[in-house]
Amino acid sequence: MKSIQAARLADVATYLNIEEGYPLLSIRSTVSSPDGQKIHRSKQLILGDKFELIV
Repeated sequence: MKSIQAARLADVATYLNIEEGYPLLSIRSTVSSPDGQKIHRSKQLILGDKFELIV
């Protein structure tokens, strides 16, 4: 399962060297085994003006 959403997260602005309120993409992923057990979770924060989605 993967979700992608726009975000403005003030608590990470210092770490990413950006201003508070800067547009980000938040991508969360969960991978489960065939029996339904969660085996991997991740969260990525991407600068909104540096993202390109090619389908």
